[in-house]
Amino acid sequence: MDEILTQKFKDEKRRLLSFITMKVGDADEAEDILQEVFESAILNFNTIRSLETVTSWLFSVAKNKIADYFRAKKRVNLDIAELEDILQDMDAKPMDEVKIAVFTEKVSQIISSMPEKPKQVFIMHELDLLTFREISEITGTPISTLLSRKKEAMAYLKKKLKNKREELL
Repeated sequence: MDEILTQKFKDEKRRLLSFITMKVGDADEAEDILQEVFESAILNFNTIRSLETVTSWLFSVAKNKIADYFRAKKRVNLDIAELEDILQDMDAKPMDEVKIAVFTEKVSQIISSMPEKPKQVFIMHELDLLTFREISEITGTPISTLLSRKKEAMAYLKKKLKNKREELL
């Protein structure tokens, strides 16, 4: 059965990749999503009722993975925007070098106190400037999981910064 799925996937790979790329607009992200489609297909192949429906089933899985990608990306983008608002509020008030040093130290402490997995993703993405695809290749973690961990890290940082805002200003 796996051979049949592998062959069908090879037959449809180009069409699937083209479909995904058209929807997400990024070839690298499309490759990652295609990989997730293939993983899902392997894990759930036994749910397919007939071999004639494999192609439509693969495209349905791709459509769902694309939706997951945009949901996760939207959540991360919203959190980053909210964090930028906090930082802009802080920028609106002049900070001397001492306050900047204190702020930097507090942020370092907050990052250090994060749960390990979100902290790792945050550091790799924000400080090491790696893409989610690069992080996925290094860690072997699916991009959707990395996006969730980044969201968790941003929420943690945002909460801690809000708690410390008055003290830092």
